[in-house]
Amino acid sequence: MTDATSQDIRLSAIIPNYNHGAFIGRAVDALLAQSVRPDEIIIVDDASTDNSRRVIAGLQDQHPALIRLITHDVNLGAIAALNRGLTEARGNYVYFGSADDVTHPTLFQAMISLLVTHPEAALACGETRLVDQKGYALGYRPIARPTQNTSYIAPRRAQSLILTTDHWILTGASVYRTDHIKSIGGFDASFGSFADGFASKQLALRYGFCFTPRVVADWRIDPDGYSRKSASDPKDALAIIDKIRVTIAHDPTFPPQYAELYARRWRFAVCRLALVSLPFNTSILRSMGGKSSWDRAALEGLARLRPATLSKMLILVWLTLRLRPTSLIQVFRTFVSRRNNSPRHTSIN
Repeated sequence: MTDATSQDIRLSAIIPNYNHGAFIGRAVDALLAQSVRPDEIIIVDDASTDNSRRVIAGLQDQHPALIRLITHDVNLGAIAALNRGLTEARGNYVYFGSADDVTHPTLFQAMISLLVTHPEAALACGETRLVDQKGYALGYRPIARPTQNTSYIAPRRAQSLILTTDHWILTGASVYRTDHIKSIGGFDASFGSFADGFASKQLALRYGFCFTPRVVADWRIDPDGYSRKSASDPKDALAIIDKIRVTIAHDPTFPPQYAELYARRWRFAVCRLALVSLPFNTSILRSMGGKSSWDRAALEGLARLRPATLSKMLILVWLTLRLRPTSLIQVFRTFVSRRNNSPRHTSIN
């Protein structure tokens, strides 16, 4: 295989890595197993202290024309690593992966096909399967689909949908148009683990997006992962959410009423993260889920119930009723559609 020129590069895959030497090889193998391979794989090592660079060097030896390694001398964070990879990307399309997640073989083929069919769309996305550390399935995301069919969703339709559901776009299950993501400046690092979700919503509302109700990636749930660490400090999480809320309120891309709705939904999402491991993080539940002293007392009481599965279910019900994060009708439709597993192909205008 000869070195590719910039004219040969159609799809760039970017993987940020920090101390994931045990997983990076599997993530790269999954990219290489794609029915439509990426033309370049850019690994941004964010000052790892484990054996990551040795593992990556071995991968480069096997695929010298395909894998590019960029190194940070100091740890700058996952978002900075993604942005660095984006500045280096030469493809018309770009995929932002994770060192510990795994793509399914048809992800790139399916997403690029949708983007070719709908050149107006900024990105195309599918669904992810949540798996634990041992690979056992825990569930699926998004919890509420924007549509039950493989569709292009135009900006005006997206602006209507976002008032009933959002969080449809999972970065690891998406392919973006490189020029579009660069046009908004990439990801805002000050938004922390919320940065990619915010940027994806911006693009969807400006240009529209494609969605297919099929699982195209596995998202490994790591209690020590970036999003969970970012949400582990209630004070920091609230500060970031409030900053994004203000940004949304001043951005005409978003519907006027979405700013407060966004804040409620992310409070719910952070509370859901607090319920992943035992014992529950009651500090997060109190600060993020409690709208009043009564709320906080109720959440503390529910957290003490046993068994833990009953406690978790009742807390989620309480949070849903109090924060109203999404349309329960859409959640139910998604549940039924997944059970029936019979998506149709249409276009939403």
